[in-house]
Amino acid sequence: MCTRSSSCTVNEGRHFESVYVMAHEIGHNLGMRHDGLQAGNNCDPGRYIMSPTLGSGKITWSSCSRRYLDAFLKSSQASCLMDAAEAEDSHLDHDADSLPGQRFPVNQQCMLKHGAGSYHASSQKLEDICEDLHCRRDHYTWTSHPALEGTTCGHRQWCRRGKCVEDSNAPGLSQELLMSSSSTGNGLGSGDRGGGAGGEWGPWSECRSSCLYGVDGALSSGSSGLALSERRCRTCREEYRYRICSAVEECGTGQRRTVQDFAHDICRSRSRSMPLLTGLAKRVPLRGPTQCEVECETTGHGVQSSDRSFPDGTVCQSASNFPAFCVAGVCTEFRCEPDALYGADPVTCRPDMGAPDPHRPLGPNPRPPAFTTTRHPATSTFTSGDRQWGAWRPASNCRFR
Repeated sequence: MCTRSSSCTVNEGRHFESVYVMAHEIGHNLGMRHDGLQAGNNCDPGRYIMSPTLGSGKITWSSCSRRYLDAFLKSSQASCLMDAAEAEDSHLDHDADSLPGQRFPVNQQCMLKHGAGSYHASSQKLEDICEDLHCRRDHYTWTSHPALEGTTCGHRQWCRRGKCVEDSNAPGLSQELLMSSSSTGNGLGSGDRGGGAGGEWGPWSECRSSCLYGVDGALSSGSSGLALSERRCRTCREEYRYRICSAVEECGTGQRRTVQDFAHDICRSRSRSMPLLTGLAKRVPLRGPTQCEVECETTGHGVQSSDRSFPDGTVCQSASNFPAFCVAGVCTEFRCEPDALYGADPVTCRPDMGAPDPHRPLGPNPRPPAFTTTRHPATSTFTSGDRQWGAWRPASNCRFR
């Protein structure tokens, strides 16, 4: 730190996530090593600022970092740090001024990270943004960074040190929503709404699908079509509902790309700016909380989040028998209740609407097609010897590969 030739770091600051990169690099200048056994310590390599990889929730220092810093400050290398600082940047004092999360509402944080048109993903609970903010744009969801200090995460609640905490100084939820609306014109609090109550549901959109196929080559094991409906509210969050729809015709004409191909393409693109990545995706998990997130392999045989999720409608696995699909980066069950925000295909549901029929396949099956019989002149007789053939009947569900 006190050597002229090695006392600085060069960092590119493009969005708020950059502060954690800068803190990490400054930590190296102050004698800190990476966390983990490879660096000679027993601190968790995936939890703190000095982790060897970027990732969600890494916003605090480990006990190992503290020991490295203490050792550095006791050494002669830290002599230049003992003089008093001359500059005072009072406008950066979080206690004297408004917190950054109040100056930059949640949607603006998304826009600074992912560009114009980005906004907080409505599928994410507000109290979870303090650990990792999920942003939405063009039907895709990205993780970004922990929401800034002071970002509203509930009524009279805001983010402090990566946690959503109650505080009488925090603004009310509706105030934040209105402020977010006037600042971004998108996402929370946006649109022409009346009365404060939820409005009527809008019309269903056309069926849309990413047309990703499963590893077995079947569309039904890779992705479904989804239709979307929306209703708005002046003082509460927008609400969306989804229903499964068939995208067989839409997907039958394009290039066949699997879920794993999609993940490889994302990781290949990310590796151009992140040499740590190999350009290959981790094998798509069949279960677990991260199955809707694209994770990339690293040169150190580890994995790192790509900050991208699989498209809406990608098949995932839930703990129940209900069909499940990725929506805004989260594996979501599509249920049979008539008023469900995520509606399963009626042909998979039992009459009581309580659970899917275990005898029907889960996923984006359209209603079984009507079967017709065409009698060819050469084979128009349905008798063979003394036996007479019965009428044709369905023998399987429609399969599309």
